[in-house]
Amino acid sequence: DGLYAAVLEEIFPKGEEWISGEDDDLPPEERLHRFVRGLAEEIYTQSTGQIAQKWAIFLREMAKPSQNLDLIVQHQVQPRANELREILTLLLGPGTPDQSLAYCSSNIWALMLDHLLTQPILDRLTPHRPNLGLDVEDFVDHVFRFALGGINAVKHSA
Repeated sequence: DGLYAAVLEEIFPKGEEWISGEDDDLPPEERLHRFVRGLAEEIYTQSTGQIAQKWAIFLREMAKPSQNLDLIVQHQVQPRANELREILTLLLGPGTPDQSLAYCSSNIWALMLDHLLTQPILDRLTPHRPNLGLDVEDFVDHVFRFALGGINAVKHSA
């Protein structure tokens, strides 16, 4: 357990944060697009070396959480979740119920992580579905449009 905790501290260093404060002045739609692009690029195009180790450990912890999952959430997930919630609040309005914000956030995370979780199955489906590493920009645009359409539907139904 101690060795694993030390590895996690190395792979998920305490000072590393998801910072995009320079986007604060952009329209929320553009912030959402940049958020999706940044996460997609990290997961699907920069997946070598230490970044690949991060996501492999993340998937392992999702499948079988250890006592160290809190460290991963604190260092890797929470900063991104905070930013996404801020963007969604801007898009949906300040009076949006927490449950709606949580559902929208979960839906975007699911879109972003689906291929990471299911690529071995997707590789075996007929017709073959290409690996996203080849066309991340198309994936980013699709996720953005799909998410924004859902966000707008939630906003108009409230």
